Amino acid sequence: MPACGRLPRRLLLQAADESLGVANRRLHVGGQSADVGSELAIEHRQPRDDRQRGRLVVMFRPLRSLLRFALFISLVVLALAPASRAASAYEAVRLFGVDYVDVRDVGRRHGLAPQWITARDTLRLRSTWTTLEFTVRRVEARLNGVTVFLSEPVVARLGSLYIARNDAERLFAPILVPRLGPRISPLRTVMIDPGHGGRDPGNQNLRLRLHEKTFTLDIARRLSGLLTAAGFRVVMTRTRDRYVSLEERAALADRHRPDLFISLHFNAFSDRTVSGVETFVMTPLRDRSTPQRERDLEMLRTRFPGNAHDHWNAVIGYQMQRALVMGTHAEDRGLKRFRFSVLRSVSCPAVLVEAGFLSNDTEGRRVADPAHRQRIAEAIATAVKAHRTTRQAASRG
Repeated sequence: MPACGRLPRRLLLQAADESLGVANRRLHVGGQSADVGSELAIEHRQPRDDRQRGRLVVMFRPLRSLLRFALFISLVVLALAPASRAASAYEAVRLFGVDYVDVRDVGRRHGLAPQWITARDTLRLRSTWTTLEFTVRRVEARLNGVTVFLSEPVVARLGSLYIARNDAERLFAPILVPRLGPRISPLRTVMIDPGHGGRDPGNQNLRLRLHEKTFTLDIARRLSGLLTAAGFRVVMTRTRDRYVSLEERAALADRHRPDLFISLHFNAFSDRTVSGVETFVMTPLRDRSTPQRERDLEMLRTRFPGNAHDHWNAVIGYQMQRALVMGTHAEDRGLKRFRFSVLRSVSCPAVLVEAGFLSNDTEGRRVADPAHRQRIAEAIATAVKAHRTTRQAASRG
């Protein structure tokens, strides 16, 4: 939350537009509403003489001043209110043991108009710059063409679609309005974590002689050069083919105190037809991870160091996945959340990138091409630079 003090006029006007609504400009007080721009509901009677007319003017002017003062105070409170307080105003319903909110309500809060794509099946929220789509019973949504995984499936209810309140507050609100998050330091130092190394080869494609540890280090070096040229300070958890334990990686992050942590990996799966890129961020407290649901309830209840920046994790996670899909033209496997050890342990915003499937021969050959690895590094650098700009804009209020 910004420090208390004199609020810039732009911030107050922005708060007015967001809270009152540019279209109808309604003022909500104590659960009731009244049109700010409309005439007050006062019975007009002509005074019988000049003395009564003067008395009415004297009584009405303080009332009008009081209303203006009350409106000003309400705008100040809204401007200073934390994002979590604003988001918690959703009217939730309890379904299957989870708090759900109406997708249309999410749209109203972000200036997005609802539109059914298929009758009672897929609902689209749209504005000039943003398109958000939900489909009943699915655990993923589409935000500006990028796949984003939810903590709970979409539910149909009373002629609308509903999503988990945690997804509305902890996933979409940060991505759509990053500036409403907690204050965060400027993005200056980036720690790059090439996965595996040494005696730990990571995922392999023995048919093509592909080793994950080799490619993660190669991309880390390429990315380091790109970020250094862009003015970042870069630290790497390893610069050569050596084994670094998960505990050592977390200790290095504690020692260097980066502003952003990026862990690089490549995927593998028993189904060799599977391909694509995906980005993981730390699962928020009490939320379920993707792609599997934890059976250890203690994990859901534990606040890890990685949960300190849940808001900004969602922001950089979306920016990273979007940049990877656009920069590599790989299949979009989505922004996901999981309690990986490196994501749990670091106390700064962090992402874990799975930049392709070595088990897929076609994608494996592509990863083996230095030109493709350069595209991956450039896409990641694009996301990092975009995130720096987002943080700068947020710090200016």
